[in-house]
Amino acid sequence: MIEDTPLPFDPPTVRRDQIPDLTVIVPTINSGAYIDLVLSCYAQELVVPVTVFVDNKSEDDTLNVAMTHADRAVVIRNEHTRVGEIIEAMSRQCTTPWVLRIDDDELPSVAMMDFVRDAIRTDAVDAYCFPRYECAVSPDGNLLRHTSFNPAAHKQWRLYRADRVRYRTTGHTPGFYLEGLALADNTPPEAAMIHLDWAVHSIERRKSKIERYDAHTPNDGTKWRFQIMYEEEPCHASRFRRLYLREFDRIAGTLARRFPSLAVDPLSYNLGDTINFPGDSASNYLGRGWSHPEDWGRWANGGPAELRLALAAPPETDLTLTVCAKAFFGSGMGQQVVAVSANSELIGQWTFNDWSVGDRSLLIPNAVARRERILTLRFKIASPVAPRDIGISGDPRSLGFGLIAAKIMPA
Repeated sequence: MIEDTPLPFDPPTVRRDQIPDLTVIVPTINSGAYIDLVLSCYAQELVVPVTVFVDNKSEDDTLNVAMTHADRAVVIRNEHTRVGEIIEAMSRQCTTPWVLRIDDDELPSVAMMDFVRDAIRTDAVDAYCFPRYECAVSPDGNLLRHTSFNPAAHKQWRLYRADRVRYRTTGHTPGFYLEGLALADNTPPEAAMIHLDWAVHSIERRKSKIERYDAHTPNDGTKWRFQIMYEEEPCHASRFRRLYLREFDRIAGTLARRFPSLAVDPLSYNLGDTINFPGDSASNYLGRGWSHPEDWGRWANGGPAELRLALAAPPETDLTLTVCAKAFFGSGMGQQVVAVSANSELIGQWTFNDWSVGDRSLLIPNAVARRERILTLRFKIASPVAPRDIGISGDPRSLGFGLIAAKIMPA
């Protein structure tokens, strides 16, 4: 898997006509609002010529945009509702033995195209599959990946010998039968694609996609609803992490400006959502002062520990912060006190008299919550102590307050 750290970016040095025996095809329909960005990425960052097949049912200016930005744009007749049913027709219009099919809301990475250039030199493999990251963009133009979807588990069969495959029209398949082919599914993790469905398609359009797929094959869209409609998962924004693939910096920034309502703020929080600290949903909200996650939750470590949340909408009333928490005590300590502030204003304190886990609540005044775009909650522990110092274990962390869950609700 590509690490969530900056990686160097060196654009390919080959000329755009130096991919022998390969045609890159991009099927599309009604993509006039964004297809120019996708195609310009092929031209500028990926240095790859593409052939765009525009569905004859397109009702916008997709064809004109594709003709302006693609090496070749062709209208293709599609009497069906999905791209899977025209893969054979597209492939048969290619004069090269190899075809790489990339959807209009996807992009191959530079590493993937480097792999493809080498792969098509062999005659021993008929088809290859590639990891795919489910991506969004942040309001400030960063590419984000959704951590719930493992790219290695969502590999896509996209590079194939057009003269060797048997085509099929069943939904959610590569468009050809895998049986009887010499297959390669061990492509390196860096040879990955990104999927920008969420960054270019509105919620309404994605809902209609589910309905269209269900109408074609019962339940064929509904079974993928969890992925298509990612917003329906509680704390969905917290599932995103930055993905450092620098070849996509420009398009991610442009998408954020062109479709601001589709951008995802990893700090975004909807009132009423529960943040679970044993899991991954808390990671984006953590500011300074926290230790590593454990099976039960997470300890604050030493000094003040912070949570940072961007409320999805400015609150109209006072808010109630409720946490499920526990405390850590040193030898001879009768209690542990935790002072809580919101946006630098003290809103109260909790006193723990034993080791038991319990719920605690405090009121966040509306004026305080609205003061900043980011609501910063700070937990200051009065007497943190290291288990090592009191002979309990060798743990050197300064402990005093641990969170299991947190939730903010209208008061």
